[in-house]
Amino acid sequence: VDTGQDSECSAAGLEPRGAGVGDDQSVCSLCLVQPARYTCPRCCVRYCSLGCYRSEKHSHCSESFYRDNVIAELKLKKGNDREKQQMIEVLQKLAEERGSERE
Repeated sequence: VDTGQDSECSAAGLEPRGAGVGDDQSVCSLCLVQPARYTCPRCCVRYCSLGCYRSEKHSHCSESFYRDNVIAELKLKKGNDREKQQMIEVLQKLAEERGSERE
């Protein structure tokens, strides 16, 4: 299954990492074992599976992807006054617990 990301990486002036010249069956750049079936849309690394995508070798990219998506989702969510007060109370309790742990 090809995600079509190679063309986006090429359009951005990036050569998909792990892709050999004329090699449609490149090896995963992360595990170096399985055929690469996907290309990361952020860093253009070629990978074979979700496990490799989530691996420590790719965490610099995948973690920032997750963080950016969570932040975007939170920006869209508008809390009402009750929810805001509950969050303030949770944060105050957390701050108190951390303060007592340090003592």
